[in-house]
Amino acid sequence: MDYFKDKVAVVLGCSAEAGIGYASAVALANRGAKVVVAARRFDKVQALAERIGGHAVRCDATKEDDVKALAKAALERYGRV
Repeated sequence: MDYFKDKVAVVLGCSAEAGIGYASAVALANRGAKVVVAARRFDKVQALAERIGGHAVRCDATKEDDVKALAKAALERYGRV
């Protein structure tokens, strides 16, 4: 049994294909997690979300309102994190 099956993960910094956030999101999704991907460049995270069956949110982690909106979006979409 895989630990990540049916878990919900939020991963920031997912816009660069060569980055750790992107790789983490793909790995979590491949292991069965529902993944909310977030970054400042929405077009990039939207493409990733489509690839892995996740949910994309535009978020600048240096802005409190963006982080609150990210948490709200994750909870509204999946009911938990």
